[in-house]
Amino acid sequence: MKKILLSIFITFVFGLSAQKIPNASYTDCNGNTQDIYSVLASGKVLMIASKGLDCSICMSHASGFESFIDQNKATIAGWGAMVFNYKTDVPTCSEITSWNTTYGWNQIFSFADSNKDFLVSGTPRYYVVNPADSTVVYNGGNFNTAQQTALQYASSISIKEESYFEDLKVFRQNEAIALKTSVSIANNSLAILYNITGQKEQVWSEFEASSSGYKLSLNKNLNSGVYLLRLTSNGKEVTKKLVWAN
Repeated sequence: MKKILLSIFITFVFGLSAQKIPNASYTDCNGNTQDIYSVLASGKVLMIASKGLDCSICMSHASGFESFIDQNKATIAGWGAMVFNYKTDVPTCSEITSWNTTYGWNQIFSFADSNKDFLVSGTPRYYVVNPADSTVVYNGGNFNTAQQTALQYASSISIKEESYFEDLKVFRQNEAIALKTSVSIANNSLAILYNITGQKEQVWSEFEASSSGYKLSLNKNLNSGVYLLRLTSNGKEVTKKLVWAN
């Protein structure tokens, strides 16, 4: 059902922008599975390239795509949704592995787009997804524009891992959020919890001491899912992922 919804979504947003992408998971030829929302929850911009193994333009941009992702892997994740442009066959793992070897794809998560979820009107096609609200902020065939858009959003909303908070751990503790860190959190600190769509769930300006360090009490029940906690303290800012399971 998720794959069907994604296919409908991709068809709908052809030529449009700022539409929210639904979640879907994909598995590469090594058995590794990734899903869209987990990548976005890490704070990274997601750049998906629909690539045809029989597409000459796709081949000419393949090495450049790997270089771009490698240079910006801290803030941008790259996916390769592999298809054939001129036949209906689904790419085999042997064919995808050969492509990865030929073009040096090590940082790009590549998989057979067996349902053609990202194939709209030929390849290449690039999708840039904003992690702040899960919207597609670029949908088109221009590689340079896709790169520029990804960099623009990466610079504005990327997760900041300040060395000051390098040991900070955020986790569930009963019905509260626990913060474990070796540094003190100042009295004028601020914590904001966002859901995966970028909406604020709760804001804290007071931090309770606990056995693990600090505790943030919740004023409502959270649904199971992935959240982002942004902490500002002592002039430093850091964002951490929180997985909440009921």
